[in-house]
Amino acid sequence: MKPIVSSMSNQFISFQVIWYGNSLDISVVFAKCLRVDHRSLWRDLVAGTNGRPRMILGDFNATLFNHERRGPGRFCTGAAAEFGAMVDATSMIQVPSSGRKFTWSNNRKRGNVSAILDRSFVNSDWLNSFSDSFPNLEVDVASAKADLEIIQERIEDEGMNDDLFNLEADAKIHHWKALENHEKMWVEKSRVKWLKEGDRNSRFYHVMAEVKRSKNAIHSIVRADETEIKDQDQVGNYIVDYFQVLDLEDLKIKTLPEEIGYLIHLRYLGLKCPALDEIPESIGNLQNLLTLDIRWPRSMRVLPSGILKLVELRHLMMSMNEIKVPPGIGIFSNLQSLTGLFARPGILEELSKLTQLKELQLNDVSEEHASELSASIMNMRRLLRLSIRTRFGEDEMLPMLDLSPPPFIRKLHLSGRLIDLLDWVCSMESLTKLTLAYSFQPEEALSLLLFLPYLKHLNLCGACNSKQINKEFCPLGGFPKLETLKVSSEKLVEWTEIEKGASPCLAFLFFHNSLQLMNLPEGLQLGIIEELRSLTQLRKLELKDVSEEHANELSASIMKMRGLVSLSLDSGDHRGKELLPTLELFSPPQFIRKLSLDGRLVDLPHWVCYMEKLTKLSLGFSFLPEEAVFLLQLLPNLKHLTLWEACKVKKMNKEFCPVGGFPKLEALVIASMKLMEWTEIEEGPCQAWYSSASAIVHS
Repeated sequence: MKPIVSSMSNQFISFQVIWYGNSLDISVVFAKCLRVDHRSLWRDLVAGTNGRPRMILGDFNATLFNHERRGPGRFCTGAAAEFGAMVDATSMIQVPSSGRKFTWSNNRKRGNVSAILDRSFVNSDWLNSFSDSFPNLEVDVASAKADLEIIQERIEDEGMNDDLFNLEADAKIHHWKALENHEKMWVEKSRVKWLKEGDRNSRFYHVMAEVKRSKNAIHSIVRADETEIKDQDQVGNYIVDYFQVLDLEDLKIKTLPEEIGYLIHLRYLGLKCPALDEIPESIGNLQNLLTLDIRWPRSMRVLPSGILKLVELRHLMMSMNEIKVPPGIGIFSNLQSLTGLFARPGILEELSKLTQLKELQLNDVSEEHASELSASIMNMRRLLRLSIRTRFGEDEMLPMLDLSPPPFIRKLHLSGRLIDLLDWVCSMESLTKLTLAYSFQPEEALSLLLFLPYLKHLNLCGACNSKQINKEFCPLGGFPKLETLKVSSEKLVEWTEIEKGASPCLAFLFFHNSLQLMNLPEGLQLGIIEELRSLTQLRKLELKDVSEEHANELSASIMKMRGLVSLSLDSGDHRGKELLPTLELFSPPQFIRKLSLDGRLVDLPHWVCYMEKLTKLSLGFSFLPEEAVFLLQLLPNLKHLTLWEACKVKKMNKEFCPVGGFPKLEALVIASMKLMEWTEIEEGPCQAWYSSASAIVHS
C-alpha cells in the first residue's frame, strides 16, 4: 500500500491509497492563520471532491461555531460561514472526538484563548467502506445502556451506597455521551443527505432562516424504512402510534389530561410529578401499558377504576403515601411488581390471585391479616423481594405468618414488633439481603440468622432489644458471606466479643443512633475498630458520634485497615460544639479515595494534605479559617470537593485557588451562611473545570 500524492499546497497535502481494493482519498491540513489564505485552502479542498471515499483531517485554524472558542476577542461569523460552506460543498461529516474539548490554547495567563482547531471529517462513502471498523455508535449506545442497567440492577439488589452511586453517575454520563455522539452523527448524515439531494446555492441560507423561526414545529418524520411523512395529520397519527414511553418529571401539574388515553401504544408511564393528585379514567385506554410508576406524587389518594382495564400491566409502583386501589386488582394476572400497597379490606384476598409477582411491598399490616397474608404469599412461588411493614409510629405487632416461603426470595424487609423471630426467616437459604426494623428481638433470636448461607447485607434497625451482644451473635463460621452490617439501637451498650474468623467477607460496618454503645470487641470503641483481625476485607468505614476522647484508639484502629478506600467520621453535632478528633499521630491507609469529615476542627489535620490518591473530599461544619482550606489546593488527584459550612470567613481571595491549584478538580460545592464575597480567581487553576464540571455555591 503505497500512497500516491494527488495534490498539495503550502496548507495541505492530498494522497490516494488503495486499501483492500478500495481507492481512498486522504487530505491532511495545516492551515495558515489569515482568512484570505483559508479561502484558497477551501477552494482547493472542494476541487479535490471526486466521489471516492474521502477523509480530511488536521489543523484547520478555524472554528465553525461560537461555542468552539473561549476567551477575549470576537467570533468571526463570516470566516465560520466560509469554513462551513467548504464542509457542505464536500459533503463531509464531522467525526465526534474524545478527550479535551479545546485542542488549542495560547497558553497565556492573561487573555487566555482556547479553541477547537483540530478535527476530522469523512464522507458517507468512507463510512460505508469502513462499516465494520469505524466506531459503531449504535453498539456504543447499546453497550452504555447495558452497563447502566447492570449497575441499576445492583442498586436494586444491594441498595444504594456511595460506590454504586458514583458508578451509576459515571454510567449515566457514559450513556449520555454515547447518545450525544449518536445524535451528532445522525445530524451530520441528515445534513449531507439534504446537500446531495437539494439546492446548494444561496437559497440554503434563506431556508435555514425559516427553519430557525419554526424550530419548535415538526414538519415531517422519517420512518424506520426511510420513507418520509409530511402531511400534518399523518405526522400526528404516526407519533401517537409509535409513542411507547412517557416519563414526566417535575411538571407542576395537578391533573393528568384526558388526552393521555390517546397514547394507546404506551408501554411505560412514569409520573414523577409531586403535585399530581389525579389520573383520569381515560388511562384505561392504554391497553398495552406494562409499567405505571406513581411513586412520586405526594397528594394522590385514589386510583381511577379505569386502571382495572390494564390487563397487561406488569409493574405497578406506588408511593408510601397511601393511594387507594379500586377493588378487583386480582385481574392483574401478569403483574410482577406491586409496591406501595396498603392492607385494606378485600386487598389480601385479591393478592392470592397475583401468582406471577416477583416483588411485593405491603404496608399497614397487622396481626388480623396473618392467615390471609400467609395463604397469598405461599401462592407467589416466583417472589424475589418481599417487604411487610406495620403502621408507622404505632406499637403494632407484625403478623406471625405460618407459611413455607417462596423458594427464591432474595430480599426480605420486616418492619414492626415481633414476639419471636419467624422460623421461616431462618430457613430462607436463597436470602441475600435482610432488614429487620423495630422488631426488638433478644440476642439469642438474632443469632439464628448467622447460618443463612448467602446473606450479604444485614440491616438491624431497632431490631435488638438487649443491652449486650455476646460472641454467640457472631461465632466462628457465622455469617460466611456477610459483606454489610448496619446496626442501629438506642438500648445497646456493649458488644463483648467476636470470634476470630467470623464474618470473613465483612467490608462495611455501620453503627448509627447507638448513643449508649460504649464497648465493642478487641478495642472497638463507639464504632472504632482497633484489633478486630477478622475484618481484614474492610474497605469502607462510616463512624458517627466520634469525639476527641477517642483519638488514640481511632488512629491505631484505622491505620491497620490497609485496604480501606472510603472513610467517614461524623461527630454527630452540626452546631460546632463537639470536636472531631484531629488524629495527630495518624498515617492514613494509602488507598483511601474518599474522605468525609463532619464536625468542628481546630485545624485541618496535617495528614489530609498528604493523601495523594484522594479523589473526593467532604468537610462539613468544620468552621476552619480560610488559610487552612488553602492547603487542599495541592492534592494532586482531587476531583470532587464539598465545603459545607467548612469555612468561617466572609470573603474568599484568589489565594484559595491560585495558578496550579486544584489541578484535577471537576466539581466544587460550597455552602456557607457567612460567605459574602469571592473577590478573585486567577486564570489557569482548576483546569478540569473546563471540560466537564461545575462549581455550586449555596450561601
